[in-house]
Amino acid sequence: MSKQGEISEKNYFLVPLLSAYLQTDANLLSEIEAALIAWFIALQ
Repeated sequence: MSKQGEISEKNYFLVPLLSAYLQTDANLLSEIEAALIAWFIALQ
């Protein structure tokens, strides 16, 4: 499986998980965004 395919597979799992989490505590939005940006850059 290609690296791009693995990233896509992870995103399909993480997006609904993060959406549910953000609905419970919107105050963490900026922290989560910063962490996701760092995580995404690390995968490049």
